[in-house]
Amino acid sequence: MKIGVMSDLHIPYHDFRSVEKAVSIISDFCADTLVLLGDVLDFYSISFWVRDPRRVDLRAELLEGIKFFDWLRSTLSDARIIYVEGNHEERLFRYLAKKAPEIVKLGVVTPESILRLNDFGIKYVSNKLLCREFGSPFSIGNVYFLHGHEVPVGFTSVNVARNVFLRTLANTVVGHFHRTQMYMHKSISGESYGCWSVGCLCRLNTEFSPINQWDRSVLLLSINNDNKIDYAGFVEV
Repeated sequence: MKIGVMSDLHIPYHDFRSVEKAVSIISDFCADTLVLLGDVLDFYSISFWVRDPRRVDLRAELLEGIKFFDWLRSTLSDARIIYVEGNHEERLFRYLAKKAPEIVKLGVVTPESILRLNDFGIKYVSNKLLCREFGSPFSIGNVYFLHGHEVPVGFTSVNVARNVFLRTLANTVVGHFHRTQMYMHKSISGESYGCWSVGCLCRLNTEFSPINQWDRSVLLLSINNDNKIDYAGFVEV
């Protein structure tokens, strides 16, 4: 199985040239699965932080996101696409729970319905929900895919990949931190494990973090029939 991983687009604050390049790289890799590792949309307009009223509203954000999913599906027509919930997607649930709790209880107003994900054949997964119901997050083979906010590692942590691995003790891929890092660990029995932190695909200078160590990348993974990693590598975009 070949897997491409993209993270932290923060639509509509994405860098579209980088997104186009990332999807092209994943297509050339002949990936049969694409994992969108959270914060695909920013949901700035419903953040609990103080917002600039001159910025884009929720309707415009949603339309831009739907436009992206339509383009993505037409570009990767045969790929399985998995959308892992990030902390920015959680803004949508918090907003709905606060404004319309009775509607939320009906279970019909969901990220899948609002973003029309079923129309594009995109599966949406929440690791917090999976952990609550089944005890473990989303995985493919022996690799776990987290957005990154699910583990108690500070956003400004220096060695993100190592710190995440020390909390999962398993092959783990994360986004969230907007930095490309890899950490490898070999057990006493000779088994190798790793953690890969995928860079972002959004603008690199923002009002809340104008000076940072962010970078852009995609992760390419190949998993064999024994559900083990044959290859893992970053490509800068």
